[in-house]
Amino acid sequence: MHFPLDFYQAVLENLNHGLAFFRFIIDREAKAKDAELFLFNPAFIKLTGLNKMDIIDRGLQDLFPGIFDWRGLLDRIRPEGNKERRECYAPASSKWLLLVLFSPQPGILGVALHDISEIKTAREDNEKSTKRLSFEPRLLEEGWNRKKLLLGLSQAISDDLSQEMFSHAFCLNPSLMSITTFDESIYLDINESFLNTLGFNREEVIGRSCSELGVLSVSQRLHIQKMLLEQKRIRNIESKFRSKEGQEVPGLLSADLIQVRDRKLLLMVFHDITERIRMEEELEEKNQQLRELNRILKVQAVTDSLTGLYNHRQVMEKLQLEIARANRYQQDLTIMMLDIDHFKSINDEFGHQVGDVVLVEVSQIIRRNLRSIDIAGRYGGEEFLIVLPQTNLNNGMQVAERIRQQVEAEGFEESEEGITVSIGISQHQGEEMADYIERADQLLYRAKREGRNRIER
Repeated sequence: MHFPLDFYQAVLENLNHGLAFFRFIIDREAKAKDAELFLFNPAFIKLTGLNKMDIIDRGLQDLFPGIFDWRGLLDRIRPEGNKERRECYAPASSKWLLLVLFSPQPGILGVALHDISEIKTAREDNEKSTKRLSFEPRLLEEGWNRKKLLLGLSQAISDDLSQEMFSHAFCLNPSLMSITTFDESIYLDINESFLNTLGFNREEVIGRSCSELGVLSVSQRLHIQKMLLEQKRIRNIESKFRSKEGQEVPGLLSADLIQVRDRKLLLMVFHDITERIRMEEELEEKNQQLRELNRILKVQAVTDSLTGLYNHRQVMEKLQLEIARANRYQQDLTIMMLDIDHFKSINDEFGHQVGDVVLVEVSQIIRRNLRSIDIAGRYGGEEFLIVLPQTNLNNGMQVAERIRQQVEAEGFEESEEGITVSIGISQHQGEEMADYIERADQLLYRAKREGRNRIER
């Protein structure tokens, strides 16, 4: 379907993708040696970051140096629909761009620019996440003012050529584009992306309304019409189209109310962000896996893998902090050094696997008798260090006795004598940590010498 030139100008203005047209510069051998810029839209300026006053009549090789192989380019890019794609980095705008080359007319080269910076970042993030354990760019913000749409359009090219190129811009755009009547939203034209994404064929769409096809609900259509009447334009609002099969397609919707003679027409540009959402979800899933892995690694770094209590280094760091807190606030602090009696004999008689079971059982008894602020760690071998903040010696003795009694009562099927523990318990008296631990350790060995299964203070 053909529309007046001013309509296609509005299409070009509302493209979120850059579009520019070049004239081939032909050498004596009828080979293209460059292409000279003569027309572009605001998005082209925004994406490249170039100054619009400095780029007219510039060559394609100047604007995008080293990107194209000019040998045979004129033969490869023909009006029949051949296209070439290149990725490049635009230093002036700090963006990664996808360039799509096509030829709407003989001797004319069209270049469509798409911002792929975000997809590049997502790919890199996915690669980084994978090591540690489609193309859908984000739409740009509102472009140049409509009054500054094209520089010297009427002088640049004829109306026929403009309409042809604008038609290509409409048809080739990767976003879903449609032209409808305003009041009833009856489709007058749609592009290939619309048909491919939503699964319709052209005959099914033309002449029918978006509500009739189910692409937009009645409430969505009325909401869009209300916004346009109030604001004249819509830019990048989150919305959903529905495909022929009933699947929801998430995207960003832009729309313009355009007056063509005595008719109000609606131009809608819908950017499908399904792939972007999928990549974001995939990245979030990997990030969640990494967070969980980091959590596990942090736990493993501070805990004893067998008993689940703090390891030696961590329990010592915790004790150092509690000593500093007790000194600063003049609080009581008591520690226990606990050792499993005759543990070597258990290993020798029943094996190390049985010894490990005993260690786990004793650690569970210790854990059950402690408060949330208390600290317990495996000091080494069968020896445990227990830290009781804000606890004096008498109260600490009660905790120690409960632990001793419960270990003795636990019983052990393989041993007639059962399992017992000896404990040395000491209240902090202002000394350094090494001296404090040494005092508790000496009390532990006194309990051993005095017959085991006892507490020394």
